[in-house]
Amino acid sequence: MPADPPRFVDLNADLGEEVTYDAGLLEVVTSANVACGFHAGTPATMRAVCAGAARRRVVVGAQVSYRDRAGFGRVARDVSYDVLRDEVAEQVATLDTIAREEGTAVRYLKPHGALYHRVTDDPEQAEAVLAGSGRLPVLGFPGSRFLALAAAAGRAAYVEGFPDRGYRDGRLLDRGEPGALVEEGEAIAAQLKLGLVQAELNAASGYLELDRGNAVDAVGYLQRAARTFSLAELTSPLLSVLLDLWEAAFRADRNDLSIAALGGVEDQLDRYPGLAGHYHHRVALMLILAGKLAEARTFLAKARAAGEAMGNAWVVQSSEALEQSIAGR
Repeated sequence: MPADPPRFVDLNADLGEEVTYDAGLLEVVTSANVACGFHAGTPATMRAVCAGAARRRVVVGAQVSYRDRAGFGRVARDVSYDVLRDEVAEQVATLDTIAREEGTAVRYLKPHGALYHRVTDDPEQAEAVLAGSGRLPVLGFPGSRFLALAAAAGRAAYVEGFPDRGYRDGRLLDRGEPGALVEEGEAIAAQLKLGLVQAELNAASGYLELDRGNAVDAVGYLQRAARTFSLAELTSPLLSVLLDLWEAAFRADRNDLSIAALGGVEDQLDRYPGLAGHYHHRVALMLILAGKLAEARTFLAKARAAGEAMGNAWVVQSSEALEQSIAGR
């Protein structure tokens, strides 16, 4: 039998909406839905996000909307097929032009707000969005008409889940309803685990989106779910996200978030010791650069031990060299 295709989970958030902490989010996400000006965003915010994404190797996506800046794109509209197609094309072209000037490009599309919910069920509006976006991969709600039509046309279609949003009968709760935003950390972690074991995300690649004002802090809670994952192929990407988060929090002197993220890394390394050498070595390097030599020695010892256990000569030799270089400091 042919091997199952590789699976991945991407950590995703909305950026460039003029109310988001874009710099912080770019430190922890792996893809960014960038507002294209119709519900929020300006050429300046688009440029800033694209430049930061290019530096951090974050994938840029066009977050397209109905023309509704007053309602932040959350007001339902009746827009003809032709008008919607052209407006989507305009938004994608605007963002892509700016992205290419900053060394990246638009790699996928996601509808925003009222348009996101409309294309879940309305095939004509979904077709208009698809017609206006060329052959770009699309991101949307599991089971939506939008994703089904994209897949039928031969386009890449990715499902997403929201660990910090409330659901009822498989649909997102309206923002005005109690429980629409999941605030408590343990609940976010539990919902993350639930999303990963659902059929939609187990059978195909998927995205997790953070949909809250303090999304950077929310990532810290995700480490609580790490110890419960059973899919080995999800481990390495999760470790990378957690370690990137730790580095960002460490640089910003966010000790609470730093400790939480590093705890998630350690939990995963206990389960998958074959990865421990490289990750402990990376943490040690960051600590050395920060002048925290005592802590660095602890992680270098862990890296060397893991390297010896796995027969990884590079990790052993590099750890020993670093230990010697800081021994006299």
